[in-house]
Amino acid sequence: MGKTGNKNVIATDRYVDTENGTVNRRIFSDPDIYQQEMRQIFARSWNFMCHTSQIPDPGSYFLNSIGEDQVIIVRDREGEVNVFLNSCHASWEYGLPRGAR
Repeated sequence: MGKTGNKNVIATDRYVDTENGTVNRRIFSDPDIYQQEMRQIFARSWNFMCHTSQIPDPGSYFLNSIGEDQVIIVRDREGEVNVFLNSCHASWEYGLPRGAR
């Protein structure tokens, strides 16, 4: 819990030394901070998926992730862009063209 008493704030004073301007590298691997980032950043905000140039034609697709969730970005037959969450967690290979597996 942070100094503010807010349960959503992790006390980073054990990792950040503002007096000397240093950051302990463990801040990048602490599982509590990681889980907080997953909840408060990736699960709550817009995420960049890909540039339209990466899916130029109908049928083009791009694989990406939002936090720990896999997504596929597809340009459909009408040229619209769609993003689908991989909710089965098995494999994308069933619906992808040969060579994309």
